[in-house]
Amino acid sequence: METKRQETAKPEGKKLAKVVRLGAVECWTRPADIFARVEYDGTRLSIVGVIGPKSDGDARGGCGQIDPAEETFTNYAPGWDAEKVAEFARIWKRWHLNDMRAGCEHQRANWPSPSEQVEVVTYKLTTDALIAQNRVRSRIAQDMTALGKCELTAEERELYALPYTTTQTPDADGPTAGRYEVKTREQKAIGWLGADEHPRGILGKPCEVCGYKYGHAWLTEEIPAEVIAWLSNLPDTDTTPAWV
Repeated sequence: METKRQETAKPEGKKLAKVVRLGAVECWTRPADIFARVEYDGTRLSIVGVIGPKSDGDARGGCGQIDPAEETFTNYAPGWDAEKVAEFARIWKRWHLNDMRAGCEHQRANWPSPSEQVEVVTYKLTTDALIAQNRVRSRIAQDMTALGKCELTAEERELYALPYTTTQTPDADGPTAGRYEVKTREQKAIGWLGADEHPRGILGKPCEVCGYKYGHAWLTEEIPAEVIAWLSNLPDTDTTPAWV
């Protein structure tokens, strides 16, 4: 992607930097505290977490982009409860790195989620098709050497042009009929697929409203003031973590 740009120029807002402790969660043989660092520079929001940070830089549980709503809490830190943890997890997932949006405001509001998974089937030429294709290539080389020219039939031209692999479903009535077999089947997010790779792929697809092509640059989505205010009001950690 290209260098990020903001959709519209907006003044920087309130800055925020704090560490919070949500409580203790089940972690292997005994509970471990779960911490998160919340940073907002007036434009960009970053939230990272860690479960059971250790003094050697390791952790008893996960770290980085974790989901506290998926953890089993044995107790909550002062000022926290299940409802607050769920809201924190929602904000975290929705607004983390808001300056790295691949889609414009219209695409974010109206298009399917870029994380939607689809199956991508990759096909490869069959052994018989490869042998036939190599015969055509050999004849081209021989005729060009001996005659300086080569004339191919329509079928030979089609066979010569076939790629070794493709994500396009072979046409039962076209030149690819019987020429391909399945190579791989993969689950991929539509945000990383172009329309030439899958019908639901949105990478490079233009917005119907503003024409912006999805994934062309990193865009900044402004965070609502109430979200920053909510994060600002979270209780600071009551225990100093080894790191977060």
